[in-house]
Amino acid sequence: MLLFSLSFSYICKAKHKALVPMETITCKFVKDETFKEVPFFCLANDWKKGKYRYSLEISTSETPHNTILVVGVNPGGKTDPEEQSYGRTVRNVCDLVLGKGEYDSVLFVNLTPVIAKDPSMLKNIDSTPLPKDNIEEIKSLIQERRGRIHNVLFCYGNSFRHNKGPFSKIIRTIEEALPSTECKYWSLGISKKGYPIHPLARMKDKRLTEYKRYHALTLDNQ
Repeated sequence: MLLFSLSFSYICKAKHKALVPMETITCKFVKDETFKEVPFFCLANDWKKGKYRYSLEISTSETPHNTILVVGVNPGGKTDPEEQSYGRTVRNVCDLVLGKGEYDSVLFVNLTPVIAKDPSMLKNIDSTPLPKDNIEEIKSLIQERRGRIHNVLFCYGNSFRHNKGPFSKIIRTIEEALPSTECKYWSLGISKKGYPIHPLARMKDKRLTEYKRYHALTLDNQ
């Protein structure tokens, strides 16, 4: 096995619009001698720029069959498929879970849909007016993809502590909709404070590791 650089061609599929060529980025991971480009499609992007994002789905296929649900803390404001822009968190996750071919789709949801650049802002999100309930939206997203979500990556980081009560409800909703008896839970590791590590955390070797259910069950007490 050799270390190669792979070029990712991103393509956005907006509703009622033709496929639009997106930016090309480069990432590195262990790959065999075959150097190939992997086309990506943005299948869903439910957001209002600068305000909120309920979901983002990126896929290597227009008809994916193996989706991994990625649970972050809150969306960043830099990802805008129509502007050919993807934030570092989205890029890092795509490199990890799509680039190696194990999954053909990644569905991003968050503990809150509110776009906040500063994690401390998450303390006051309960008063932020939103058009839809995040819990009901996540339930609907999972139900629509029933049969093709068998893995969940928890990666919301230490910012969970800023709003434990509401965030714990989201975790429980996901666990009920996708129980560990039917799905595999993953993380990028556990932080010193006991939370699933965020994709932008500084780590020498980022890889998916099994996320023990007892971590989730103790979140309310942290």
